[in-house]
Amino acid sequence: MPVIKIDGVGYDTEQLSKTARGYLVRLRTVDQKIRAAEQELDIFKAARNFYAGSLKTELGKVNRKNRPQ
Repeated sequence: MPVIKIDGVGYDTEQLSKTARGYLVRLRTVDQKIRAAEQELDIFKAARNFYAGSLKTELGKVNRKNRPQ
């Protein structure tokens, strides 16, 4: 008998109504999608940091070339 806790109250999943079990499945699916989106966002942030750093480096090269000697 798997038990889930919602707001601190335990519920036997086998005793839930069909509708409640459907909501539980959808809730778990949404939670998985949120975790996947958070992981993807972390990847995007890392890529953005890389590109921003690379741009700074490249702009530094341009500034050194354009400085009067």
